[in-house]
Amino acid sequence: METSPNKERKIIVTDFWPPMPEEPDTNLYQDQLGWQPREREEAASSDTEQIWRHFIAPEGHGHVGFDLLFYYVHNHAFYRLDNYNGALFKTDLHRGGGRYILERCSLNDRQNRHYHIMLFDHPSLVWNSFTICGKGMRYILDNSVLILST
Repeated sequence: METSPNKERKIIVTDFWPPMPEEPDTNLYQDQLGWQPREREEAASSDTEQIWRHFIAPEGHGHVGFDLLFYYVHNHAFYRLDNYNGALFKTDLHRGGGRYILERCSLNDRQNRHYHIMLFDHPSLVWNSFTICGKGMRYILDNSVLILST
């Protein structure tokens, strides 16, 4: 994570990330929410919707975007957008999965419960219609940890 050495970082959630040799800090910080510099650079945009279109909802027949796991900090829940199957799920964390929040959200683990929220033909439908407590996707993504996968 790129940060300025003089910048005060605001902790959002403790014990979120499992410690890694190259990054022993387990806290989730405010500056780790939303699209990160590498995604903004690749999409050549800092606009949340444009980056969404680049990675998740590419235009063109036969183009399938990345899947997206996001942790929305305001309700402490994980959501998974499965682009291939056209489904959005909410994922419960299993309690015995480990000390760190991210460890308790193994999407391949049958102990997790997945709840269908919506089905879609194109992820633009998620952008246009999915809300959490009245907040649209721009706000949700700007206030979430975003993890792309194939």
